[in-house]
Amino acid sequence: MFLAGDCATCHASPGKGDDKLLGGGRSLDTAFGTFHMPNISPDKQDGIGGWSLEQFIVAMREGVLPDKGNAYPAFPYTSYQRPTANDLRDLFA
Repeated sequence: MFLAGDCATCHASPGKGDDKLLGGGRSLDTAFGTFHMPNISPDKQDGIGGWSLEQFIVAMREGVLPDKGNAYPAFPYTSYQRPTANDLRDLFA
């Protein structure tokens, strides 16, 4: 799921040499402004390690982040409508 979703393209930590380090920090210039990709590591303070599975699924399917609101227009959540709940559970794990 991680590879199919190409998660590292946005969330890998620049300059670390390991695409599985998901500390974010890359920038994306868009017509809406510059977006800085978030940390989706399992870190409980800085990443998504404090999220519940349900919060993760809502973020992936609806683009709504806990305590932050809508991720749109930066996060293409509409592209993640087809994974099953089990697929998303596995990705979260």
